[in-house]
Amino acid sequence: TGLEILSSKHFEKICDNKEEADRAIIYLFFNILNFLPFAAAVDEWQEEIYEKKIMNWNSRNKLWKELSKKYRPYISWGKYDVYEEYGRMTRPHFFQAPFYYIEYAIAYIGVLQLWLNSFENYDLSVEKYIRSLSLGGQISLKDLFTNIGSELNFDENFINDLITNVSTNILKNHGHT
Repeated sequence: TGLEILSSKHFEKICDNKEEADRAIIYLFFNILNFLPFAAAVDEWQEEIYEKKIMNWNSRNKLWKELSKKYRPYISWGKYDVYEEYGRMTRPHFFQAPFYYIEYAIAYIGVLQLWLNSFENYDLSVEKYIRSLSLGGQISLKDLFTNIGSELNFDENFINDLITNVSTNILKNHGHT
C-alpha cells in the first residue's frame, strides 16, 4: 500500500502520457478513499454482531443495510436497494479474517499521511517507509506510525482533515478541468 502510493509520483514514467498517469493516480486514490467508509461499516457491523451475538440472517442483513447507508450515504441503490443488504455476503473475510478490513483502513490512514508528507521531502518519506517495513511486529503500531511521520489518530475531525487534504491535493495536481 505505502509503496504503491509513494510510487504514484513516478506513474508518468510507466504511462503513455501525463493524462493517463493522472487517471491512474485518481483511480488509485479513489479506491482508497472509497474503501475507508466501507471499512468503517464493516468494523461496526462486526462489532455489533459479535458483541450482541446477532446470529439471525435477517437481523444481520438489516444491520448491514443500515450501516451501509450510515457510512456511504452517497451511494444510491435505487430500485435495486433490496440487493444492498447482501453486500456483506461477497466478503468471506468477515468471518475468515475478521480484522482484515480494519487493518487495511488503519494502514491507509498512515500511508495517506506519509504520501502528503512526501511532498515536503520525498526521499526522506521513502526512507522512513522502507525503515518502517523492518520494524513491523517489533514496535507498537503507534510507534510505527510515528516512525513514518504519521499520527495514529481516529478522531473524526482528524480523518476529515486528512481526507480533505488528500482530495484537494489529487484534484489540484491530477484533476483535469
